[in-house]
Parts: sequence; structure tokens; C-alpha cells
Amino acid sequence: MEKETNFDYIIIGAGAAGLMLASAMVKDDFFLNKSILLLDKDAKTSNDRTWCFWEKGEGEFKSIVSKTWNHIYFGSTEFSQSYAIAPYQYKMVRGADFYKAYFDRLKDKPNITFRQEQVISVKDEGSMVTITTDHSSYSASKVFTSSFNYKMATHQKKYPVLQQHFVGWTIKTEKPIFNPDQGHLHGFFHSTKRKSPFYVYPSIF
Repeated sequence: MEKETNFDYIIIGAGAAGLMLASAMVKDDFFLNKSILLLDKDAKTSNDRTWCFWEKGEGEFKSIVSKTWNHIYFGSTEFSQSYAIAPYQYKMVRGADFYKAYFDRLKDKPNITFRQEQVISVKDEGSMVTITTDHSSYSASKVFTSSFNYKMATHQKKYPVLQQHFVGWTIKTEKPIFNPDQGHLHGFFHSTKRKSPFYVYPSIF
């Protein structure tokens, strides 16, 4: 059977933005008979990231929230304080849980197709957009992409460019030393002049 290459809509990126968009589209009867292609270079089965957010009450992600904190700690060499954050909670969603939950919502939708391919180029020809991947070429009248074009940021002088990086470790201790109900939102305890905040989100496994 020849692989379909022409779609009504193409979504580039099966991360949070792409999957939430696809999920919203299949809930809307307008897209019931529209073909939708979801492209991503990864299979989206690994826990490649986590999302943390503030929320009051139970929200859309209730079933996949892996940890909540009711207290937040801010610390530095000059000031330290723990805060109760009710009626809010600070919550964490694991990437692997998010991907599974949203792909489960889409798997039985006949108008949604997911293909694991690396997008090489996107060419907007006005009434049609052509996408070239490492395996094929596709076309659609509408394309949505969540990929970030670094050239847009670095090839301009009007706005400052702030690059933010996160590196995380999972630490297991022989006995409890953290308060599992308190997240360390910011910690500034560096001896160097270039201070970088660190975060500690205790969990019980």
C-alpha cells in the first residue's frame, strides 16, 4: 500500500504543544473528516523531560501528575524562607506519562497519522506547504510547527537573547533527608560571582 503524503493539516513536533493541539483538533467536529499528520524525530516513549507548574485545584493533567508540593523553599546565603502556597500546589508531570496519555487519546482516531521522521525543510508556497523529511516529502494546506528557529533570535539586534539551560540529576539517599512536601524553588549558595539557581523537588519512590 502506497504511503499517504498529502494531508489537510501537518503538525511538526509531538511534544507538549503538538500533542495538545492534535488532541484539541480531534475533539472538534470541524476536523472529523480532515487528515492530520503528526511528525517527530523521536518515538516519544522516554522520559526526556518534566514539566512543573502552579495550579489551584484539580486540572486537565490530574491523571498524570506524578508529584505535588504544598510548600516552597527559597534559600540563599542572605535569606531563607519556607512558604505554604495554599490554595495552590506546585505539580510535576513526567514527559513519558504525558506522551503516553496523549498518544492513547489519539491512537483510535482514523484521521490522525503519526510518523517518526526528522523534518529537513519546510517550504511555504502560498496555498500549499511542502515538508521534506529524512524519509519522504509531504504536503498540506496548513502546517503548525513548535520547532524553534534559532536564526530568528540570533540574527537580530533589537532584543537581548537569553539562553536558559537545565541539567538535572536523580539522587537517592539511604535515609530520608528532604521534606517530600517542600520543593526548593530557588537555591543560591554558590561561592562564585556567577550565581546559578538550583532546584530540589523531593519525591518518595
